[in-house]
Amino acid sequence: MLHHCHIKIFKCLNKIRFDLQIPQRSGDTDYIAIYLEICFKKAKQHNFTLRTAFISGERKYAPSVFEKYTTSITVGNKEVILNLYDTAAKNNMPIVKYPRTVEPLWIEWDRKAQKCGLRHTIYAVNRDHYTGEWLDNLKHGKGTQTWKSTGAIYNGDWKFGKRDGYGTYSIPDPVTKEYKKVYSGWWKNDKKCGYGIKFYSDMEYYEGEWSGGKRSGWGRMYYKDGSIYEGQWLEDQHSGQGMLRLTNENRYEGTWKDGKKHGLGKFFYLNKGQLFEGFWVADFPKCGTMIDFGREEAPTPTQYPIPKIELDNPDDVLEEAQAMLDDSQE
Repeated sequence: MLHHCHIKIFKCLNKIRFDLQIPQRSGDTDYIAIYLEICFKKAKQHNFTLRTAFISGERKYAPSVFEKYTTSITVGNKEVILNLYDTAAKNNMPIVKYPRTVEPLWIEWDRKAQKCGLRHTIYAVNRDHYTGEWLDNLKHGKGTQTWKSTGAIYNGDWKFGKRDGYGTYSIPDPVTKEYKKVYSGWWKNDKKCGYGIKFYSDMEYYEGEWSGGKRSGWGRMYYKDGSIYEGQWLEDQHSGQGMLRLTNENRYEGTWKDGKKHGLGKFFYLNKGQLFEGFWVADFPKCGTMIDFGREEAPTPTQYPIPKIELDNPDDVLEEAQAMLDDSQE
């Protein structure tokens, strides 16, 4: 039987070591020293590791030749049970082997794959690739993205994985394979937003304000037929006040809605030397006045000038006609 044991406790960071000195027999001066280390890994979880250092004088014993003996110690508010053994019943000695804890490889690979800061080119499964800055595995900062399927390239600012800030989007020419600029300007949440220029073709482009990836705000559109629209836009359509100048120098100045002339406006027929001013609905004039305007300088004036129409109250007639038109619209 084991008579008594002396316990020394050593604390070091998150580990507690117990040194036990246990006499083998009464009167013997030799003793067995058992080193038991308790490692506290997480809150309310601990792991026990039994060191195989059993010493009796000059000899060493394996941890399988001790009669079972149970005692307990208290550390803080935790009670630890110690099971000790003597040579009287070595067959009852349990053989406990604790497997060495090895971190799975995927954890190490995932740690190495974490992207933050400036990195070399990163390829996706579909062969798209990105070169630039990262933050928490998201494109963030300056960088260049290339899409394999279309060959398109975006070079500019990123924010949390999306195009955000100033950047340029380009695609390769199907014939020459040289890159041509499609859009250059500001982005927000992966869509065009703010001031920017988009090239629809070599002869057609838009410069102005964007919102949610669509032309919205004030902008100027150059069409391939030579006409120019300058004014307000809403969701890719003329909306609000604007001017459309045609290739023959004729132009419309007034109100637009859903991409069509709608409301009060003036149409200058400069090629004929006439001016129409009135009310428009869905691109068609409904009521107004037509007068000569710059007839002497017009390249192809009408054969006869517009005769004067004399009414006692022309303004009242126009107001009545417009009132009737408004009633029909309701």
